[in-house]
Amino acid sequence: MKKQALIQDKRLFYGLLAALILTFWLLRGVLAPLANDINKSGIVGFELAHSLECSQIIMDSWDASATRNARLSLYYDFIFLAVYSSFLR
Repeated sequence: MKKQALIQDKRLFYGLLAALILTFWLLRGVLAPLANDINKSGIVGFELAHSLECSQIIMDSWDASATRNARLSLYYDFIFLAVYSSFLR
């Protein structure tokens, strides 16, 4: 019985590890186009913008594709948080 539980725990661990690596890889790909000459930090620079004007300058520096990626990154963030917290259980 304990061996069966150990096998299930290993499967869960490796499955969550694979999901964690996959979501991290997806986030890196989605967030890469957000860094540019105006905002070298990408989404982090946008999140830490100290004023509305600063955040507007950053958003204006993004093309339509980068804006879509910023929106998409929010959805991936929720998936990443769910997988990461499950992995830490």
